[in-house]
Amino acid sequence: MNTQAEAILDKNLEICDAHHHIWDFPNSKYLAQELLEDLLCGHNITSSIYMECGYGYDQTLPKHLAPVGETRLIDQFADDILSRTNGRIHACKAIVGYSDLSRGDSVKEVLECHLAQSERFVGIRHATGWDSDTKIRNAHTQPSEGLMLTSNFVDGIRSLAHLNLTFDAWLYHPQITELVELSKKVPHQKIILDHVGGILGIASYTGHKTEIFNQWKKDISLAAEQENIFVKLGGLAMSICGMGFNKREKPATLYELTQVTAPYYSHVIDKFGVNRCMFESNFPVDKVGVSYKTLWNSFKFLTKSFSNSEKKALFKGTAEKIYMRPIK
Repeated sequence: MNTQAEAILDKNLEICDAHHHIWDFPNSKYLAQELLEDLLCGHNITSSIYMECGYGYDQTLPKHLAPVGETRLIDQFADDILSRTNGRIHACKAIVGYSDLSRGDSVKEVLECHLAQSERFVGIRHATGWDSDTKIRNAHTQPSEGLMLTSNFVDGIRSLAHLNLTFDAWLYHPQITELVELSKKVPHQKIILDHVGGILGIASYTGHKTEIFNQWKKDISLAAEQENIFVKLGGLAMSICGMGFNKREKPATLYELTQVTAPYYSHVIDKFGVNRCMFESNFPVDKVGVSYKTLWNSFKFLTKSFSNSEKKALFKGTAEKIYMRPIK
């Protein structure tokens, strides 16, 4: 089946893409034009959440303040896309930036600088993805083992809670229980677990899909018991998940994609409920295995039997509720 010929399913359903990036790397460019092309692919994308990725840092500032440059630059991208779509698409309506939360209480200075740069700034993602397998690349923040439960990191999270800012957790699936323990230490902090918990399926995890899935199900169920944890549904087309989408000669169809991902997304929705789940594209990262159009078609196909209110929550409502500032 030619993915380009796929018809847009439920084309009037309003969508907030709960997680995407903008960047300009030597072999990968995904700036306003590339993002806009995806947003205009035919689905009714009305808004999106920008997720930090180390882009646009202000190197003229002290190192701990440099990430503020990303928030400032993305705020400009948001204005540009809003103008180019005549106010129809609020891309980067909410901006999640970066600050080193292991700085503890002193992180407040950076948070206030982010807030001063943009009214769209809503929270922090400090990626903590770490694994003992040296063949697996740890997160871009160079985290250490057990970082989330260190006293300084917990104090940094408390600074977020004090300012009513969100915390996005990007980790690998063996660390889900660590996040659960963190959530207990900061019960008033809104925590969003990215990419259904970062399934690993490469290196030493290769060939253990069933075992990993069963353990992941238990850990996700445990996380669901913590009412301050929310989950993003997406990210499974990444190469680290080992699903093989990035190795195909032709991009996956919506049916092929749904067949592989449905067991994961269905379990999360079952345990967390639609009011604590939100769909994300994770573009351009997931672009290695699927087109933007097909990805959202697969989400819609997965939820075709859901009620209208359930769809509204999963595709837009939950993201609007969790990220602090209203998305209109």
